Amino acid sequence: MKKVNEVFFGEHGLTSTSANHMANIAQEKMEEQIFLDLINQSMQASVRQVRLSLGRPSSQATREEALQQVAMLKAAKEARQTGR
Repeated sequence: MKKVNEVFFGEHGLTSTSANHMANIAQEKMEEQIFLDLINQSMQASVRQVRLSLGRPSSQATREEALQQVAMLKAAKEARQTGR
């Protein structure tokens, strides 16, 4: 067995330390995904509110469409603030 692999694998497979490390990484990734999903849901709600305030019917936008709409709204706000 190579020296590098000895850190992760013992005589009987994955060491408990390495298994714990991998479980921690998996937990972090799951938490990141949950966080991103919550951000996406929040953006969807914001887009619905903006559409309703503009008198447009609410629609279920994809994540990409929501990001585009937020970018367009930010650009319009910046343009209004700078007088362009």
